Order: sequence, then structure tokens, then C-alpha cells
Amino acid sequence: MATSEGDGNDSQCPMLSKTLSGPSQSLLFGNLLQIDANTHLSWTKWSKEFGSIYKVSFGPMGNAVVFSGVNELAAAFEPESENDNTFSDRWRPPVLEKIGYAGSISWENWLEGAKQRKHLMKEVFRSMDIEGLLKKEVDAVCDVLSNKEQVDVCELLNQANNNILLSLTLNRGDRYEYNDDEFKILSEVITSNHNRPVIASPMNYVQCLWHTPLYNTMRRNYKCLKSTLQPYIDSHRADFDSENIRDLIDGYLGGIEETSFDVQEAIDHIKFLFPPACSLRVAMQWVILFVTRNDDVQKKIQEEIDQVLTDADEVNDEVVTNKMPYINAVIKESLRLATPVVQLIPHCAIKDTNFKGYEIKKDTIIIPNLWGPNHDPENWVDPFVFKPDRWLNVDNLPPGFMPFGSGLRKCDGYLMSMTALRILTATVFKRFHLKGVEGEKLPSLEDSFMLVGCNHPNHFNVIATNRH
Repeated sequence: MATSEGDGNDSQCPMLSKTLSGPSQSLLFGNLLQIDANTHLSWTKWSKEFGSIYKVSFGPMGNAVVFSGVNELAAAFEPESENDNTFSDRWRPPVLEKIGYAGSISWENWLEGAKQRKHLMKEVFRSMDIEGLLKKEVDAVCDVLSNKEQVDVCELLNQANNNILLSLTLNRGDRYEYNDDEFKILSEVITSNHNRPVIASPMNYVQCLWHTPLYNTMRRNYKCLKSTLQPYIDSHRADFDSENIRDLIDGYLGGIEETSFDVQEAIDHIKFLFPPACSLRVAMQWVILFVTRNDDVQKKIQEEIDQVLTDADEVNDEVVTNKMPYINAVIKESLRLATPVVQLIPHCAIKDTNFKGYEIKKDTIIIPNLWGPNHDPENWVDPFVFKPDRWLNVDNLPPGFMPFGSGLRKCDGYLMSMTALRILTATVFKRFHLKGVEGEKLPSLEDSFMLVGCNHPNHFNVIATNRH
């Protein structure tokens, strides 16, 4: 893959400015009709022709610049750098103006509220027993694996992911049983609009469509969401204790220094938290799928577990992190090969800047493509082959691996997600041997599909056999 010259934030001298190239575009729709449903494949294909930084047109929504090289991404989002600050805002498509984005840590500009909300979430997580919460959820996953003849892994981990998010946001750190009616209603209501595109929404191009029946269901779903979540805010207000922050709603009610928000904004925070948080669900699905597809990998995981833990020992994150390098390698390789977050939520330049010799104007849309660098043969030998062992020699690894982003807008749940992946992988394969169902083909990377900005595997069933 071509790599642009220069490093970091280049001089403002006009002589250094280079012209951004990109695919040819139509007058009305720009490049919109040329972009694949799996957008990351288009970004990666064009980077081979136009280089690691190039321009595309979103038609009436404006122009965008795609960053598709490992060096470019590292320079753009290096923590505490000038570039990271320059590209820290969000581009918001017109449909978000109708839905309402205030309260959204994902879509607010950095200084508009996202910085404070990130601090709030960090402090809420710090006040909670995150590892204990995750262990309970993984135990529930194992109960299902143990008690059913065969299990739809994607559906099971979808339920687990929803439960984790509900525990963090509104259920005071507790979990629901999967057959609980309240859990089913909350899961359905909160995720009701997840299959509806935001960036590719037709209303972004013809804004009067918002008032047509085409968007009746979306408007109705968001109204239902607010009415469903309001009682949880009211009940939290009734038993709130600033010395005991139990979840996100408590954080909004007070007790977190340097933050001051209307508690009603917690509804919008939760509304917009679930879509990007599907990255954890998808990452868990890919890890289970890759290990189930590769029996030699599964055996090596179990050998490592058996060397470190006895049958009676409980899995804990510190032990997995420090004493199980192969499990950590499997997780990283799964995140690289599948790249659950194939592209970051679009960023936006807060000012005119010269980056890598290219003039980028204020408000330009920035598309960070993570898929491209993770599958670049210049970075990785056999980039489309699952090889966990490549991670065991850190000296041979290319720089810039960022499965959940980097810098100011890095995923707020990154550390929790990595903990969840370690506990899930070690616990499931300590207790079970997983295999596919006879006569059913396990999906592959080629079968994946895009939804809510994440790369999903197709649904698959497994049979879990107790090891002990």
C-alpha cells in the first residue's frame, strides 16, 4: 500500500502542498453510488490506486478525505498530538440533526460535551466492579452452552452484550436473566433502530423525506425509547446516593467531579451508546468463531489454561493478561483479521491544516479506514490467514495496531472490552471444547457483513462438550 511522505503535522509552506487525488465522481451523487455496502472494501481498494490519503465525494453531504495507511492513522490520532486535536470533532449527517445528537458521546464534538462525557464514563466505570460484572455474564454464557444441545453463538453473545450494557447504564450493576421479560423489552426498544443506516440514510440527501412515512418507524421507535427509559431515571433519582455511583444514570445525577449534565441527557447517551458498543459483541463472536474453526488453536489454548489453572481455579483477568500469552495472541489476531471496527465514526477537521503535505480544510470529513492497514501485505505476512503465533514475537510486529481507535476519540470501553474478551476466551475454553454442528458449515471472513459500522460474522451454531 502506498504511504505518503512526511511525518506528523507538516509545514504550512504552500510549496509543500500536494493535490489530493481520488476516484472520478458524478456531479449529483459524487462517489456515493460507487461505494460498496462493505464500505471498508471500497476504501481499501481505492487506497491501492490513489495512495494512503485520498479524497472522495459524498455528493450533497460534502467532501471527505480517507486515511487508509498505518503511518497516516498513527500520525493523525497520536495521543496528545496536535493532529489528534485537529481531527477530534465529528462529522454529523443531517439525519442526526433530526434524531438529536446532544447527549451522544459518539457524535458530539470533543469540546461540545464529548470530553466531559468521556470523563464521566471513566469515573462511573471506576466506581463499579467491572470484572465481577463481566464474570457473572460469562458464567451465564457458559450455563447456556452447558445446558443446550447446540447454541447460536451470535444470538447468545448478542444477549450477553446487551446485558453488560444494561448493567453499566441503568440496572445498577446487576444483570438480567436472558428470559426476563424486562430484559427482552429493553433490548428490543434500545436496539430497534440499529438496522437503520445513519450515514447512508436517504434523508441525508433529500432532507424533506424526514416528514414522510419513510421515517415514521424511526420517529416512533425513538419516542418509545424515551418513554421506556424515563421510569429508570425516576427510580434512580428516588434512591440516589452520591457516595455510591452504581451505573451511568447515577453518574448523570451527580457525584462525578468536572461534569454537569441534565440527567435527561442520559437517555440520549444510552441511545447512542449501544450501536458503537456492538463492537464488543462482534469481537466476542469472531474470537469464538476463529477458535472453533481452528481445532489446533483450541487445543493450544486449553493446554495453556491447564498449565496455569487447576480445575478449581477461577479465571481472573490479571492471570490471563500476565500468564497466558497465547490467549492474548488469539484475541489480537482475531481483532486484526476480522477488524470488528472496520472504520471509525467519521471525524472532522476543526480548522484548516496541512497534514502529510496535503491541505485539509476546516469541516472536511475524515474517514479512518482500519481494515486496510490490518490486511496490508506490506505490514503482515499472509494477512488473510489466522496466525495467532505472529503476536508472540513483539519485535516482528508492525506499529500502529488500533482495534478500537486511538487518541482523544478512542473507544471509551476499550479496556473493559479487552477484559471481557480475555475472561470470555479463558473461561469458555477452560470449561468446554467447541465444535460446529455436523452438516452445517461454519462461516468464514468472506461471509461477513456490515451493520452499525462493524464487521459481523454470519450466525453459527456450536456444540459445547464439557472438558471436566
